[in-house]
Amino acid sequence: MVRIQKTSDYSLFRLYSRSNRDVSKESVNALVISIQQKNMLESHPILVDNQMHVIDGQHRLAAAKILNLPVYFLIDENVDEHDIPRCQIQKKWETADYLKYYKGLTKEGEPVGDSYKDYVFVDDIYENYGFSGHLPFVIESCVSKNAGNIFRKGKFKIVKDKSTLRSKFQFVKEIKEQIKKHKENIYISAAALRAFWKLVSYKNYDHQLMLHKIDRYIENVILSLNFKKRDMICDNLLERVYNFFSKKYEKLGDN
Repeated sequence: MVRIQKTSDYSLFRLYSRSNRDVSKESVNALVISIQQKNMLESHPILVDNQMHVIDGQHRLAAAKILNLPVYFLIDENVDEHDIPRCQIQKKWETADYLKYYKGLTKEGEPVGDSYKDYVFVDDIYENYGFSGHLPFVIESCVSKNAGNIFRKGKFKIVKDKSTLRSKFQFVKEIKEQIKKHKENIYISAAALRAFWKLVSYKNYDHQLMLHKIDRYIENVILSLNFKKRDMICDNLLERVYNFFSKKYEKLGDN
């Protein structure tokens, strides 16, 4: 029989640094206010494994620490690190939480992240290419639309050539940076990023030409970014920027 235990020794608890999602200050603060109004920690114990790793309840643990309250917990010898996503009923996991979880998992005898190397690739692009807040764009560009469910289940696989993908992400990053040189605070939407991706995917796309055209026709670029749909943004960038005053053989069109 599993028995609820109680302690004020917070040092007993451990987190899986690779798999537990990051603690949200907003969620902890909301819990602190809720607990101050009515303390229900005893009826919502933290779940830990037999090594005292927190499987579910790290935000409750953080709130209890702030309020200097005892922690109620259950030790379940049948749970482990792989059960963390299954237990998230208090606060639904975001896509970024699943990314952190899967990129950190490892099979016995393999380097960390090797079991889910495509998640590691996505994380590298997301963190180092300036796409913060646009994780769905990165995922879809690597695979296809509607890949979110597969991504959350840990079955995400990239079949496209990663060096080609990396080059395209670099192109999109440089297009965004080139625009921001002219208007630093301009908002680049997810639809705009997808439009840039469509543009750089054309067979005869010339990246240096595009950067030159951005400098020359920046006002047309800004007007194009006012549209809400990917295809409309891309069509306008083609017509009013990339193909603008270009010779016929230099123009991009539908592939």
